[in-house]
Amino acid sequence: MDIPDLLLASKPDRVRFVDGDAVRIGRMAFGFVGGGVPTPLGIPGEVARDVYDAKFERVGPVDVICTHMPPRLPAYTYDVVAKRFEPGSDALIGYIQRHQPRYALFGHVHQPLVDRGRIGSTELVNVGHFQANGRGFTIEVPD
Repeated sequence: MDIPDLLLASKPDRVRFVDGDAVRIGRMAFGFVGGGVPTPLGIPGEVARDVYDAKFERVGPVDVICTHMPPRLPAYTYDVVAKRFEPGSDALIGYIQRHQPRYALFGHVHQPLVDRGRIGSTELVNVGHFQANGRGFTIEVPD
């Protein structure tokens, strides 16, 4: 999810590429927003903020929103090992406030201050932080 163009270029033909779109798995809808907002580092996968933000509008309401970028909140964007703030997404916060998906799954910050929390009824989960406890995050998806 961090470099959508690289993923698109290297995926097998039988695999569907989803970025700024949603898919159904069982009875749940999953939305995907790849890449990230611009930083001074010019990291691959960064796109203009308006391009990134527009992906959320294309996704529409889903049960689970999946992004590389965390919400732009200090507890999720501060890396305690690197001792710096990483970029986060204001558009993700707005999306969550409007649509209240059951989950918002993201990564990018490897050692955040917190790895879980909430915005309203949406559970926020940094799924890349499993290295801290050795347990991945799973969702039971009804058929």
